[in-house]
Amino acid sequence: MADTKQRSGSRVQSVVDGKSRIVLAEALGIGSFPKRAKFGFTTTVPYLPSPYEMLGAKAQPEARPARACPMCCHPLTQTIDFRDPYPIALIGHAEASKTTTIIALIELLNKVGPEALGVESFAPTESTMHYLRELDLDPSDPNNPDVFTKFRSGVRPNRTDASRHRPPLEFVAGFGSEKSCSVLIQDLAGEDVTHPELRPKFSRYVFWADAILFIYNPEDSPLLKTTARQDQAILLNGIFEDLEAYGGQSHSPSARSIPPLIFAVSKCDLLPNPPDLRNGIVPEAQVEGALKELNDTAVLAAARRWGDDVHFRFIAPMPENGGEPQGVVELFNLLLSVINRRS
Repeated sequence: MADTKQRSGSRVQSVVDGKSRIVLAEALGIGSFPKRAKFGFTTTVPYLPSPYEMLGAKAQPEARPARACPMCCHPLTQTIDFRDPYPIALIGHAEASKTTTIIALIELLNKVGPEALGVESFAPTESTMHYLRELDLDPSDPNNPDVFTKFRSGVRPNRTDASRHRPPLEFVAGFGSEKSCSVLIQDLAGEDVTHPELRPKFSRYVFWADAILFIYNPEDSPLLKTTARQDQAILLNGIFEDLEAYGGQSHSPSARSIPPLIFAVSKCDLLPNPPDLRNGIVPEAQVEGALKELNDTAVLAAARRWGDDVHFRFIAPMPENGGEPQGVVELFNLLLSVINRRS
């Protein structure tokens, strides 16, 4: 893109981590892609060369080039060049325990293994782990514990700054010996998605998603609400209406304009009638019944707009009275099975 092209040797500053990086190779413009033979025939097709190919003779052993996003100037995930990416929109208001749910998943994986998720392998990438570990680091604390250490001690991660740009969390999933993909979980604060000025920026993550994981906070329900945050039903209805109006722009023949919705009631241990998840998944009708008990039939009606493509779950990523996270493994087992069916 001519208007975003950065010259080789110049510096660009990421709006995600604030770091400055050197441009090693200029971006290719539309129509300038090199071609290679297809299947050994004389027919040639355009292809996107890898970052190392673009450097050519200028490549140095210490260089670890990656493609950069033209909008935020942050390195894109490296695996998108050789694995199919499956974007997941993780949506919910601040304090809905979105980050806590991801931390709980990683911690539980160390105990139960990827088989519990119904896959052969599932692991966060190095860059994702670095990002998570640096989320809550406190330089004034001599021990400087990271979010995982705090989680094991029963300390929740700090509330995520809604205005802070968050890169997608990348997990490499193996569905079989010949099939692996990159699951890109984009954390979207409800406050961002509904903000008039920020909405166009963050809506694209929803349009591109292969599934939407909506984390519902019962503390923001009509029955328990003590904040001025917007009703969660309004947020969910807005997502559906945007998908209905602007989705379906993909040229893929298998694309659907409205991706499946996985609706997770978080902090379920705080509900008036908390469910018992120790023996596995409870019926979805019980989750729907809990939403009615919270006087939130509006959010239930919004979720039902997805028809047969909505799934309801309970989770307690960090139970108030201690103990193991509940429902998290089952939630991501469902998520991976949904995107595997869509592939």
